[in-house]
Amino acid sequence: MAGISVITKMLLKSAGKAAPKAISQVDEGLSSIAKPLGLEEAVEKISQSEQLRSNLVPRGRYIGKPPEVVEDTSETVIDEGLSSLSPELLKVSKNLPLQEAAQKTQIGTTTGTYVKAKNILDEVGDETILDYGAGLGKGAAKIKADTYEPFPKEGFNPTFTQSKNIPSNSRSRMTNLNVLNVVPPNVRKGIIQDIGRILKDDGKAVITTRTWKGDVDKTLRLGTKGPEPQSVITSTGTYQRGFTTSQLKKEIEDILNVDDKVTFKVEPNKLGGAGVTITKKIKSLTDIPLKNPKGSVVRRGSKKYPVGKVIGGQVYFHKNYISKMPKEVIDIYKKTINKLPKDHSFNTLMYTPASKGKPASLRFDEAPDFDTAREPIPGRVITITEKGSISPPKDVNQIWHHKWSWVDDDYKGFDVRENYDWSREWFTNKGVKASGSPVKWQEALKEVKLKKKGGMVARNPYPEARGIY
Repeated sequence: MAGISVITKMLLKSAGKAAPKAISQVDEGLSSIAKPLGLEEAVEKISQSEQLRSNLVPRGRYIGKPPEVVEDTSETVIDEGLSSLSPELLKVSKNLPLQEAAQKTQIGTTTGTYVKAKNILDEVGDETILDYGAGLGKGAAKIKADTYEPFPKEGFNPTFTQSKNIPSNSRSRMTNLNVLNVVPPNVRKGIIQDIGRILKDDGKAVITTRTWKGDVDKTLRLGTKGPEPQSVITSTGTYQRGFTTSQLKKEIEDILNVDDKVTFKVEPNKLGGAGVTITKKIKSLTDIPLKNPKGSVVRRGSKKYPVGKVIGGQVYFHKNYISKMPKEVIDIYKKTINKLPKDHSFNTLMYTPASKGKPASLRFDEAPDFDTAREPIPGRVITITEKGSISPPKDVNQIWHHKWSWVDDDYKGFDVRENYDWSREWFTNKGVKASGSPVKWQEALKEVKLKKKGGMVARNPYPEARGIY
């Protein structure tokens, strides 16, 4: 378990009145722990406070050993699939004197709690558990878990020592036992966000901490009051914060439930001094339509079509989802697919229902850059009606928007959520008007200082062809 060694101004005051400026600097360093700073900045201030202690406090007045200065390059990078969560909130800077303090908080007496946590997580399946903040690794060994521990003691080789090496959305089962109570607020926030990043959809994490009353409060006898409620700087220079289960639940909910694409259900459990179990649920983009400042809405599918971009009576969708379409669309597909010229490859389809005496039709679009461009083009297209009439091929080089709506969340050809976020950025946040002209589109993005990503396929032997975006 990782802890931060924080030294209070009281120690500096004991060194004499000749260092008011230094005491002021320590005040600033300590108060920053509770401010919404990035971790790197917060720990730098703490590190400065430790250096001041080393320079000003006589050795006989130390509580515990002076901290050893070590170099560490541990880093956490938060998943872009969760886009509103700030990146790099759990970043440990070089030359940070916290390894000794972290190791002081590592104990081997929680193996029973690990077994109980595993029993809770067995509801999710039998995938290997990841113990985040494994300490000595004894509890993890008991339940045969993988481990993440940035400050392992000699003889313990965790699976991960840098959390950036743990993929996002990669774990269904996680434990984090008595870790959050030994770190200050900004570090705690980063750990909680990182657990949220790592959990898979429907994944669970069991989290416990020490409680305040009758536990952490007793350490005040030899320690000093910490910078946040129910916190203590212990006599050995480590940090402790006591929680009630309701406090722990609220803090985790406030930190994790900030993205409309992901929700975290936080439920009390009966483990530890305070304990909760969190369950991650990634919302389907079908349930999160986009709205621009003028009130226009873009959504995936409709009541009739479960997937696809619906414009008027037409629906545009990727060929992978033909089986999800209504029977009338599947029927015309079966009628027309064999009439398609053998040399015509296609990725997307446009279905037009029968209307005003005109038969229903299906357009087979090459869409050559569908997976690589944010705004792809139809490319060469061929339309076949339900009566068997085939139009001559033509090239359409105007661009499409909101391609995330043409596919479901499970599509593997491109990052569906990244494309959704791109739509939200230009359509919802910036209010840019869509254009089928590549030139006008790039000009519109430039006006609001957004950059187009992805190339265009420039091939149009039919300049008179009209495109549909």
